[in-house]
Amino acid sequence: MKSKLAAVLLAALSIGFGTALEAQETRQDEYRLATELYEHGMFERAGSIFGDIYAGSGDVMAGGYEALCAVRLQERGNETLADEYVRTHPYSSLLPQIHFYKALNCFDAQDYKSAVAEFGKVDGKRLPSGLVAEYSFKEAYSYFEEGLLVKARSLFEKADKMPHSDYTAPSRYSLGYINYSEKNFDEAYDWFEKAARDPRFAEMSAYYMTECRFMKKDYSYVLKNGLTLFDNAPQERQRHLARIISESYLAKGDTEKAKEYYDRIGNTDRDMDRDDYFYAGSVLYATGDYKGAIDNFSLMKDRTDSIGQIANYSLAYSYIQTGNKVAALDAFKDASQRSFNPDIEEDAHFNYAKLSFDLNHNPSVFNEYLSRYSDKKKESWMTFSDLRNDLLSTTNEMLVSEAPCAQAITLIPLRPNVPNSFPAIPGVCFMFSPTTAMVASPLSACMGNMAPVSISFANSLLSTSTASAASWSRTPIDVEFSDEACDTMNTLMPLSARAVKMRRFTPMTPTIDRPATV
Repeated sequence: MKSKLAAVLLAALSIGFGTALEAQETRQDEYRLATELYEHGMFERAGSIFGDIYAGSGDVMAGGYEALCAVRLQERGNETLADEYVRTHPYSSLLPQIHFYKALNCFDAQDYKSAVAEFGKVDGKRLPSGLVAEYSFKEAYSYFEEGLLVKARSLFEKADKMPHSDYTAPSRYSLGYINYSEKNFDEAYDWFEKAARDPRFAEMSAYYMTECRFMKKDYSYVLKNGLTLFDNAPQERQRHLARIISESYLAKGDTEKAKEYYDRIGNTDRDMDRDDYFYAGSVLYATGDYKGAIDNFSLMKDRTDSIGQIANYSLAYSYIQTGNKVAALDAFKDASQRSFNPDIEEDAHFNYAKLSFDLNHNPSVFNEYLSRYSDKKKESWMTFSDLRNDLLSTTNEMLVSEAPCAQAITLIPLRPNVPNSFPAIPGVCFMFSPTTAMVASPLSACMGNMAPVSISFANSLLSTSTASAASWSRTPIDVEFSDEACDTMNTLMPLSARAVKMRRFTPMTPTIDRPATV
């Protein structure tokens, strides 16, 4: 009897053990299948299998992969599932990946603040090696978008030092941009040069290398490289290239070429701003189109700052050239009432006084001028006492002249042109956005757009002519280089195409696709 009972028990145990062993082998097969599906991006099916395994056995890894599948699919409730797993299994080896892919979801949605927070939870040392480069770049980029440039720069530099990957060139390009936006043009040039080694960034980096040289006033470099870039650039970039090429020709004294490339910009009243009108007036003035210069300078809504002082000064000369001395008087008066550039201020005051006496026989403005500037030495001038006496005793006879004051006052010598000392006005750099980057993955190649966008991309520091000038009496004189922002000036183009910023070629708040996620 006992032997029969023992046999039954042994048979039952044997069946139970076999069933358990078979179940275990089945779970292992299912786990392997789910893992293969996950590795091939089939997250929905993989997640379902991992979920069944986790629910049936409590397998920690299966639960982690279930959460990962939900996060990567961005299923409804995926964050709750992931957060619950993180809370329940704080020591799981899958936590770095869960935080990483949660951060990527925020990155995809351009929620860079949340991305920064989630990337901060990732332990990079525990992350699979294939994800480290992407993690490093996108964490850096998220910091950049949040305006935390010091941290972003540090992380981009760290990414650059890693083994070469699809994110090496984007990191270098970003470092070029940061330095460019901070006006570190030499360092920016070096980073763009490195980024240009990657075919994805060769064209754009070459463009910005030219921009950097333009900012450093290397106009020969701009003309040597910019003309080639211009022929192959897309239309939007051609407009900006035409602008800096025009600037460079003007700086080299080639006003005809400057006008030729200015005409290629294709601005319309609809898309021009104050600084575009300033530059347009400068080019047209330089080429002798005084009516066009007047039209553009007059469209500047505000001429009360340093740029406005230069505009009023040139506007006055343009009015003289077109015979409108009344308007010239008002423009000289406006320029004389701004103290941004003392030379322009004094010279404008002098000509305001001359025109006041010429038009109104009013010596009071000259008395103000003499009182204010009588302590300054002026070589080859009449004495101030002689000047006052001559002004008070002169007749109405006016002489016709080709000089800027077309009808000069008898006995009053023409004034030398203002020295090359225009105010150094800070400019802001221009960057196009976005730059297209091709990011390759083992399974596919996907296009993504990558370029920092939080800083204004629409501005550019413009420089001035280094050509020889002529005095108002048409006597040739040499104009030397200066350390001021506007290097030189001459009577034919006294403001020499200097502008604080350039017109925005991209929307103020552009929609920028993130760098491609692999």
